Amino acid sequence: MPNPPGAPSTEPTVPAQREPASPSALVDGLEPGQLVTALRAPLPRQHLTTAQTGLLWTIRLLLLLLTALVVYTFVHAL
Repeated sequence: MPNPPGAPSTEPTVPAQREPASPSALVDGLEPGQLVTALRAPLPRQHLTTAQTGLLWTIRLLLLLLTALVVYTFVHAL
């Protein structure tokens, strides 16, 4: 049975969804002391997959190889 005009609705209402604030808006809203404290907090260590770890080791080895190549080229040019 419908409610009479002007009577409050008995149907459940869904709360309005709020858009999440952007990170820059959150940072802009902090006071200087809060910002310093937030920036000094250490970040947790990132857990990498095996593929990511392998990629990082490959990049490290490539950098060592290229460094050795540059040093060899420089010394050989003297």
